[in-house]
Amino acid sequence: MLAATQDIVVDGWALTMLSKRNVRYQSTCNIMGQRVGFLSNTVFLLLNSVNFCNRYIRSEPYDTGILTLTSFHFFGGCVFIVTTTLILMFIRERTEPEELRSIEGVLGTYAQLLRILKLRQIQEYALVCLTIKVGFTAAEKISGLKLVEAGVPKENISLLQVPLQMFNLVLPLLIAKFIWPTPKRPLDVMLKTMPYRLIIGLVCMSLVWWASSVRLEDGEFPYYFYVAMFLSHALKLVTITTMSIAFVTFHNEISDPLIGGTYTTLLNTVLNLGTQWPNTVTLYFLDILTFTSCHGATDGQRYNCLNANDVNGSQVAVTSHSEASEQQF
Repeated sequence: MLAATQDIVVDGWALTMLSKRNVRYQSTCNIMGQRVGFLSNTVFLLLNSVNFCNRYIRSEPYDTGILTLTSFHFFGGCVFIVTTTLILMFIRERTEPEELRSIEGVLGTYAQLLRILKLRQIQEYALVCLTIKVGFTAAEKISGLKLVEAGVPKENISLLQVPLQMFNLVLPLLIAKFIWPTPKRPLDVMLKTMPYRLIIGLVCMSLVWWASSVRLEDGEFPYYFYVAMFLSHALKLVTITTMSIAFVTFHNEISDPLIGGTYTTLLNTVLNLGTQWPNTVTLYFLDILTFTSCHGATDGQRYNCLNANDVNGSQVAVTSHSEASEQQF
C-alpha cells in the first residue's frame, strides 16, 4: 500500500512539477528510476551467490554469500524510509492554481476516474495494453530459465547482467537525446518497434537451441556464446526501453492535470497487468508443454531417470522437450 501510494504521488508530482515543454522528460526519468531499482536484483543475486563471492571477492571461501535475503530487505527498507523522510523535510510544494483544486477529496477523484473508465477510447486502449505483450512473453521470460536448464551457470548469467544493467540505466537518456528527441506520436514509435522485438524473441529462442550444441566437455561454454547472449540482450533492452518510453509518454500527454497522478497510474497499472498475466500464464503452461523421455533404461528403471546412472551403472539420458528448446541431460 505504501509503495502504491508513493507511485501515484510521484506520477502526479511530475505532471505538476515540470513545465509543459519538459513533461515529456518525465517518461525518461521514470524509466531510468525503475532501472536503478532493477540493479538491486542483479547485485543481490551476485552477492548472495556463494560461488561468485568465493571466486571473485573473497580470499578465503565461506559457505554463504555476502548478502542474505533478510539483510537485503532490511537495507532496502531503510533506504525507503530515509529517502521519503528527506523529501518530507526539504521539498515544498508549489501553490496550485484554483482550477487544479476544483476536484475535492478522494471521492471526487474516484468519481472522475469512473467516468474516465466509461470512455470508449480508454476501454479500447486498455484492451491494447492488456494484450500487446503476449507475443513477447514466452521468448523473453522462459529463455533465461531454459538456458539455466541447459547448463549455463546462474552466476555467469548474473555477472553478464552487470554491464547490461549499466547500459540499461543510460539507455532511456540515449533514446530521448539521440534516437527519439521529439516524440510527437509516441504510439507510432511503439508500433514500429514491435516487429524488431518479436524478431529478437526468435534470437533468444535460437540461443536456447544453440546452447546444447556448444557446451564444452567440462560443462563450460565458449566465450563467443556469452558474447552472443550479451548482444541479443542489449538489442532486446533497446526495444523494451523504446516501447516503455513510448507508453509512458503517451500516458503523460493524455492525463488530465486535475487528477494527473491517479490518471497516469491507472494507465500504467493496466499496462503492468498486460505484462504480468502473460508471464503467469506462460509459466503455468511451461510444465504442461514440457515433457521428459528416458533413453537407455528399462521400464523398471524409469523412476531413476533423474539420477545420472541406474543401479547397474548404465548411463540413463533424460531429454526435456518444450516449444522453445530440446535439451540433453
